[in-house]
Amino acid sequence: MRRNHAAVALAAATAVALVSATAFSVVQMQDARAQRNVAVRAARRAVAMSELQGVLAGDARGPDGQPLSTADRIALAERLLVRQFRGEPWLVTNVMIDLSERFSESGDYQAQRRMLARARSIARQANLPSELAHADCKRATNFWYEDKIDSARADLVEARAALGRFSGRIGPEVEATCAEAEGELLQAEGRADSGIVLLRRALALTEADSNAMRTLTLTYDIAELLRQGGHARDRSLRAAGARRAQRRGLRRHREGAQRRVVALVVTAGAG
Repeated sequence: MRRNHAAVALAAATAVALVSATAFSVVQMQDARAQRNVAVRAARRAVAMSELQGVLAGDARGPDGQPLSTADRIALAERLLVRQFRGEPWLVTNVMIDLSERFSESGDYQAQRRMLARARSIARQANLPSELAHADCKRATNFWYEDKIDSARADLVEARAALGRFSGRIGPEVEATCAEAEGELLQAEGRADSGIVLLRRALALTEADSNAMRTLTLTYDIAELLRQGGHARDRSLRAAGARRAQRRGLRRHREGAQRRVVALVVTAGAG
């Protein structure tokens, strides 16, 4: 009888060990597949951006023989992207989001918003919830800078719904972008302390993703909000006008930070 109990216990322990090992192997396999997919996508984005560099940094000219303006170069790059990579809508959407940052760097927020709207449409049509959320969160930050808080809030509602439908692991870039947008919305609603928590989360994700430009601008945003937070007990600073002043200050800081990074890159290239 004792032998039977021992045999049953041993068999049960062996079964548990086998199930645990199998589950661990499945998790490892899923992680490896996810890492491989991330690497493949990063390589495809690099290829696409390399293809566009000839347009963005080359000597492209218009029908009148004059060099294309920055906006015209970006528009030409977008047309090339859509035509050449139309079979990969996730890639088109992500690269369009990247391209839209060039408008932001030059202060053309309306042009950036229009490009993000086109990227969002592609993501919707292709049923790409992660890319849809990414475009929405970028637009929310854009609206925040333009003091269009209701529009920012509406885009974040769609972004949250899209992420709720996404069954995979949210990438750090998308998570950081949406944490940033949510933090900015909280600031606009008079909850700067809660907003700073989310901005710090976005900063940590951005640092891990080695994005120097966004790391610097997020650092400026947090520092400026902390500086302004020293007056948070003054009721007048809780008014909408004061919060708009905060946003204008952050916008100036961010644009200045972007110009400094570009200058550093140019200087390094010249050296």
